[in-house]
Amino acid sequence: MGRTAAVRASGSLDDRRPGAGTVDRVPPVLRVAPLGDAAVVVELGDRLDAHTSGRAARLAVALSEAPLAGFVDAVPAMASVLVRYDPLAAAYDEVVAGVASVAGSGDEDTTRAAAPRRVILPACYDGDLGPDLDDLAAATGLDRDEVVALHAGADYRVHMIGFLPGFAYMGAVAPALRRARRPTPRVRVPARAVAVAGELTAVYPVASPGGWHVLASVPVDMFSPHAEPPCLLASGDTVRFEPVGRATYDELRAAWRSGDWTPTIEAGPS
Repeated sequence: MGRTAAVRASGSLDDRRPGAGTVDRVPPVLRVAPLGDAAVVVELGDRLDAHTSGRAARLAVALSEAPLAGFVDAVPAMASVLVRYDPLAAAYDEVVAGVASVAGSGDEDTTRAAAPRRVILPACYDGDLGPDLDDLAAATGLDRDEVVALHAGADYRVHMIGFLPGFAYMGAVAPALRRARRPTPRVRVPARAVAVAGELTAVYPVASPGGWHVLASVPVDMFSPHAEPPCLLASGDTVRFEPVGRATYDELRAAWRSGDWTPTIEAGPS
């Protein structure tokens, strides 16, 4: 325990003590570090892009399908995978060796995390539903319509679910819209608020404190605890926001709550 390992795709291990210097992050090297006594984090790099998050999703599936001793589950993030294991059934070194074996076997490259989907989310950018839209427009030198067109004009990949249940980190936002988080976070961002920060966009699944710039709202709940699955979006999905007026938004919200409407979900790009 307590060691960090640089894992090469060949399966060889280069053990490092924490703080003993930088670890080569150039592929095919993975950085594996302990997280408590029953988990490790497999870091795939520093880039937040579709390639890295897709690799994390595939590696998580490959690990889940491999017969690794003590394995509990694998959870992908944007550029890493959390691997939980039973320390009574497998030692840390065995887990790291198992990760090296799977990463070097080629299974990661041939595994699909899930069938890709393209989810169309109606979004209302009007009035109080987009309280930061005017400020963002002023900061970028664009008008409101241009900000809406840029934000709604892209397909966003879901890199990971985190922070809150159903909170999907999606990217990449158009360069003109990229701004740091608000200097003073809001105490309460309403549920279903569509927001941007840096190169990412997201929909708040529940009311929460938050420092992202709120541009719009969607009429659909992103997290429903009694649904199966409870999260509307999943890692690897593609999302498109479709601007709608306030009247349409209110109608769709009522239809969602009554069970008479669901957002369009199409087969996504392979």
